[in-house]
Amino acid sequence: MMCAQQYPDYPPYSEVRSLELLTRAEGIVAKEHADRVEDFGRINLGISFAPPGGTPGASFTNCHGAEQQYADPTEQKILGGDIGSKNSLDRNYLFLAQKHGAQIRALCEADRIEPIVGGGWRVHVHQRGKNTEDTSEIITTQRLVLAAGSVGTTELLLRNRDVHGTLNQLSPTLGTRYATNGDYVSMMLSTRGLGLSWIGFAMAIAGLILWNWPAALAGLALYAIGLLRSRPEFDPDIGTTNSDYIRFLHRDGTGQGVYIEGGRYPTPIRFFLSFVLSSFGLWKPGMYGRIMRFTNGLERILPPFELLARSWPLPLLQMGRDDAVGKFRLAENGRAVIDYPLDDNRAYYADLDRLGRWIAGSVGMRYIPNFIAKLSKRIEVPHNLGGAPMGDSAETGVVDHAGRVFGYDDLLVLDGSIIPVSLGPNPALTILALAERAMDIVLSQLDESETIRVATN
Repeated sequence: MMCAQQYPDYPPYSEVRSLELLTRAEGIVAKEHADRVEDFGRINLGISFAPPGGTPGASFTNCHGAEQQYADPTEQKILGGDIGSKNSLDRNYLFLAQKHGAQIRALCEADRIEPIVGGGWRVHVHQRGKNTEDTSEIITTQRLVLAAGSVGTTELLLRNRDVHGTLNQLSPTLGTRYATNGDYVSMMLSTRGLGLSWIGFAMAIAGLILWNWPAALAGLALYAIGLLRSRPEFDPDIGTTNSDYIRFLHRDGTGQGVYIEGGRYPTPIRFFLSFVLSSFGLWKPGMYGRIMRFTNGLERILPPFELLARSWPLPLLQMGRDDAVGKFRLAENGRAVIDYPLDDNRAYYADLDRLGRWIAGSVGMRYIPNFIAKLSKRIEVPHNLGGAPMGDSAETGVVDHAGRVFGYDDLLVLDGSIIPVSLGPNPALTILALAERAMDIVLSQLDESETIRVATN
């Protein structure tokens, strides 16, 4: 359904310098630490890449009949460069569901869920008006599936159990077993020659300000020597995030312990230009390539821009089977808050730093740990899991193995909230596989009866 394909090994996708560097680093680490490395290589991604000889950015019709564009490696994904090329649900599952009569309502939020006496469900929905006032609506349905993600689904269920009191038979395990999938972000930086260039640049500026020509000339000489010794820029904003990976054994020797993948981010100067264009209403996805060409021109005529371009670090996206387990609770405003014992992951993060140093050191770069997480005790989490965990009974989980909610008929949860542990890899395809498996089970059950309920055997 997702039409996943491996990140291409042909131009222009294979010519991304940061990808080339990380691929080389992963190969070196795999040889030097063969006792710890399980595998490495390119990743299968839900992104549409142009075929060999094709045109990145060109439009095409996918296998489901939806219109898309081929990914362009020069576009910045965080700033919307993957709109049209990412195989998002609106171009496969939801696209086909609409063809079969499904209605999709944007800007809506479910709030109150009530079981109807005799069967079925009543859902109170708030809709945010685009040009009018917000409105409320009540929708009734025979069967209800929640799929608002780990945070959204858990918050909704907690609110209906503990605030509205409409789902008071939900398992006491609701809100438990929260996991971050071990998400952690670090950096690596090429320092060769850059310190010398920055010192020389500062000397040259100071010499010009003080009219000290020998100091200015000496500074320019140091700047040029350092720049010649440094590496060309790696453009950490170009290419596709998660295009490559290396997989390590866990600290205890079991498999699928830690994944490290290449990341991307909009570099500050190009991000600033994008922000300015956006402030004037001129920004749209597809413009980053032009901004990149403009800054590349500046680098050729203004030396400091070349030095800046070589000074941006490369991000490493790390994840794995970590040690901490969190818990949801509702704040006074009815929103979910997560209590997460970050210190429980101290040994896990130390191991990630060790592995990150291996990768950076293999290509002569300096490793930069996640100081923000260490100081603030907060982390960015793109892979929230748990909150409505599966179990064998209501005493051990909110749902069974097929996402059917204990204590309620015709109510299912099918998203990352039902996964009770950190998986290790990016969890999207696992979540989809669980949902498809659950639907196979549910449809077989409906062939025998008209009710979806937890199996008794």
